[in-house]
Amino acid sequence: MSEESERLSHDYAILSQKLLQLAPQAGLYESLIPGLSFARRDDPERRENVLFPPCVGIVVQGSKQAIIGTRELDYRRGQYVLCCVDMPSAFIVSGSSEEPYLTVSFRLDFPLLAEIFRELDSQNLENGMVLHDLEADAGRSAGAGADEEGVLDDETADADFIAGEFAGEDVLGEGAVQSGCAFEDEAGAVEYGECGKEDQCGLDDPLFHGSVECAMRVCEITPELLNAFLRLIYLLDKDQDEVRNIAPLIVREIHYYLATGPNGRLLRTFLMTRTQSWQIVRAIAHMRRHCSERLPIESLARLVHMAESTFNRNFKRVTTLSPLQYHKHLKLFEARRLMKQKGMNAATACAAVGYESQQQFTREYKRLFGCPPMRDTRRNQHQ
Repeated sequence: MSEESERLSHDYAILSQKLLQLAPQAGLYESLIPGLSFARRDDPERRENVLFPPCVGIVVQGSKQAIIGTRELDYRRGQYVLCCVDMPSAFIVSGSSEEPYLTVSFRLDFPLLAEIFRELDSQNLENGMVLHDLEADAGRSAGAGADEEGVLDDETADADFIAGEFAGEDVLGEGAVQSGCAFEDEAGAVEYGECGKEDQCGLDDPLFHGSVECAMRVCEITPELLNAFLRLIYLLDKDQDEVRNIAPLIVREIHYYLATGPNGRLLRTFLMTRTQSWQIVRAIAHMRRHCSERLPIESLARLVHMAESTFNRNFKRVTTLSPLQYHKHLKLFEARRLMKQKGMNAATACAAVGYESQQQFTREYKRLFGCPPMRDTRRNQHQ
């Protein structure tokens, strides 16, 4: 066994023991450290539909399969999943009472990532290094039509969000998802930062035109990233002063490893204001804020300065879903939240999210969640 494998095996064993102490029974646990959550599942096989937020998640024990549109992602101990936008997904987790499924995750802090990228670029410039593969970028840029770029200026940039910042107060808010995995937040919609200014959360580099790729992927974990998560979990036993002073350092370390790792370029594409991926993030933010409204494809495409065909193609590359499918999922997840958190009945929730036909709402809800609305609500109350 190599030194790296030994380090991973050692830290996984300790992390498993710690999570079993922190999660004595099956469930999703939100820690006192903002953004850090973990979960335990004892079921041999459990399928759940969730709204997967931008995060990095590690399977500590057991295995998991994510079904995103028509794409399937399998990951296990030794791997981590990175998600760059909110992804409606289905998950199948495998565990047992003797060896529970254990997972830990942290929500991505996009302003922090942008800050780290700026510092890295500044250091590279000082060292005389070439920041990007100009030939590759030029080739990608040449293949994109003028309608696909849509560089934002101060007048067209939406001040309510940047790099995916959502300003809606209740849209997919508290308890937007009900799930056993550690990648959903019962407390509400994803927080991308509070600044609301492009120069703080977005990056601008005229030489960077990253290609449009799926926003979720699985990678092999490194000893450094796993150890950072282990140290963050261990902080939960410390006093508040230590947590307040040390946790931000470890959180920054986690984001640094992501920014400098194999997925650094992917993360850049969702932060660079000149990329098509960032434009899709703008569309997703708009869809979340207006999930109960009718949103014609042409208006969404116009919002992000793309032709309809280009917008449809790029949106599906990022989310694996068409804009119509994605918007429908947002409506159904919001209806689920309203019934669970606000005590609404199916008819009221149906109207609240913009459905005109309760029959259509019930049919599509059952197709997504596996049973009719009120039965699903009762089932969730007993989990």
